[in-house]
Amino acid sequence: MGKSYSSLTHFDKNCQYHIAEVIFLYYYDKIMDEKPQVILITGPKHCGKSSVTFALRHFIKCRSGDLDSIIEKRTGKTPRELYLESPDIFKIEEAAKLAFILKKEAKNCKAEPLILATGGGIIDNHKAIKLIKNQPGLFVVYLEISAKSAWSRIKKTPNNMPAYLLKKSNPEALHRIIHETRAIKYRKLADITIDANNKTSVEIANEIITQTGFTMRHNV
Repeated sequence: MGKSYSSLTHFDKNCQYHIAEVIFLYYYDKIMDEKPQVILITGPKHCGKSSVTFALRHFIKCRSGDLDSIIEKRTGKTPRELYLESPDIFKIEEAAKLAFILKKEAKNCKAEPLILATGGGIIDNHKAIKLIKNQPGLFVVYLEISAKSAWSRIKKTPNNMPAYLLKKSNPEALHRIIHETRAIKYRKLADITIDANNKTSVEIANEIITQTGFTMRHNV
């Protein structure tokens, strides 16, 4: 009897395991079938966030926006100007505008999804990141490029040097440290990380569409 009871217990445990696995897969499939309402395109400066957002709007039915442009429109000042006044002032504005957008989207659940490109430093804005983590229906895409590639692109537009690098004795070294520190945070935050090195915006957009389950427009 002891051996029979032990076998039965083992059988019951196996059944419980398989039932739990079936339940998990069922709800996982349901979650994956739900398309995100807001897709945040994140990553460092010059990683291609704006061009990828534009490509996505061409390929799928969606709306699009750029958080930095919205900040400028609402405040009358560029993110750079706000940052130079004070990094804290800029972060407050960035978080406030993001909160406004996400609150609006939460009430607009039947609309086409919103593709929103963020600023490169949003990962260091604790209030903004808290909003992102707590927002249902939000999907975060991180476009990853190497520090070397990012710096090479920055050097091509010296008049648009990131504000945090201005008047620094060794801006390249500082950029590399900040870039690599942010990359770790971005990977932890993102739902998907896409290697954006040596890829076109169309190639990156196609990867995002595949991983989010959106349907391509028929006329593209």
